[in-house]
Amino acid sequence: MKNNKTQLRESYLQIRNMLSDDFVDFANKNLTRKVIWFIKKYHLKKIGIYLGAKKEVDTKEIVKFCLTNEIEVYVPKAQIKTNKMQFKQIKNLSSDIVKNDKWDILEPLDDKADLKNVNDLEALFMPLVVFDKNLNRIGMGGGYYDRWIKDNAFNNYKIGISQSSQFTNKIIDADETDIKLNFVITEKQVHIPFEDQEELQNDLEVTYWRLNEDELD
Repeated sequence: MKNNKTQLRESYLQIRNMLSDDFVDFANKNLTRKVIWFIKKYHLKKIGIYLGAKKEVDTKEIVKFCLTNEIEVYVPKAQIKTNKMQFKQIKNLSSDIVKNDKWDILEPLDDKADLKNVNDLEALFMPLVVFDKNLNRIGMGGGYYDRWIKDNAFNNYKIGISQSSQFTNKIIDADETDIKLNFVITEKQVHIPFEDQEELQNDLEVTYWRLNEDELD
């Protein structure tokens, strides 16, 4: 049966590509603050995180914060022949990464240390193209994250990072190969799964957790 993922991906890629540079810069700064707040709140010491491309959220300042504060950072590297990826540790944003010209993304160098035990990662911060109120995620279509999570039985925090413009009111036609997220952090708020709302408040129409300025400091 045909699902709506391809159509939603194409539509929301267009939306993301149309974002102004000023908005992307604004969103990056606010998202950086919120992700760092999240890392501090949960006392994370070892994370997996991508290095943003094009209009994806830029994560470099998040990585710099982690490296400065003795938080281990692991970045994915795609293995094109096997359609899989592995995470490698980076300790320096200048010397430990290289540009993948095929996909126009930054990746760790081949000689960087591999992540040995995947569930040592306390959180995995993931890019996305579109997400819904149940925190179903659509990425670029390669399935790299979904395969990695399933193949490695990763069971810690799975967190999307996205501009708020990438939220859809439609429910994504997810299947058994699609992994739901625990949170999605946008420049406006931290989204939590719709079915978990009652744990935080009685208003089931609210699908996010707002942060005020005091919390972010």
